[in-house]
Amino acid sequence: MNDIISMPSTGFPPITDPNIPKNLKQTPLGNWMDTDEMLEILEKRFDGCMRGRTLYIIPYMMGPYSSPYSKIAVELTDSPYVVVSMRIMTRMSSNVFQELKTSDGSDVVKCLHSVGVPLPADKPINSKWPCNPEKTLITHFPERNEIISFGSGYGGNSLCGKKCLALRIGSSLAKREGWLAEHMLVSDRKFFVLNNIFYSLDNGCNES
Repeated sequence: MNDIISMPSTGFPPITDPNIPKNLKQTPLGNWMDTDEMLEILEKRFDGCMRGRTLYIIPYMMGPYSSPYSKIAVELTDSPYVVVSMRIMTRMSSNVFQELKTSDGSDVVKCLHSVGVPLPADKPINSKWPCNPEKTLITHFPERNEIISFGSGYGGNSLCGKKCLALRIGSSLAKREGWLAEHMLVSDRKFFVLNNIFYSLDNGCNES
């Protein structure tokens, strides 16, 4: 099993999937291709991928209730790990829907995730950490406010409120709305925050 995210030192992993078109544009900031082509590939992967599993619907907010800066999202997933983790990391409840700012829900970030292992499985799997690394795709559609993640159980790929929304979709929203997206842990202990800020400055990094 190789269910990890690429590290800055190694860059993004090379694309070896034969189902990915050759016109994929690979850059230091990620891999890019036509939206319609990618959606067609994803549709084939998601067909039947949750068979035998439970579908969970997670309404959540990034930020406090009643704040004009908070972002509303809904994630569909077949992973209990994602449900428990998102409950810890976000404000998750039906109260989220009371925070909608538009009648058509256009301000909601839509997230879809599957571990990509339907049951019964056609090959041996790790029941404690189901994943499908051979077909993993983590995709972002900024113009549609959508995140679609397939085949991975790794937190940064499956907990769509983390890097996917807070940084990647967040960067697009920030450009449109005139604010700055930053991916960083903020603690309520002043000394911890200060130490981390100094650590970041001393080491020339922007994430601690």
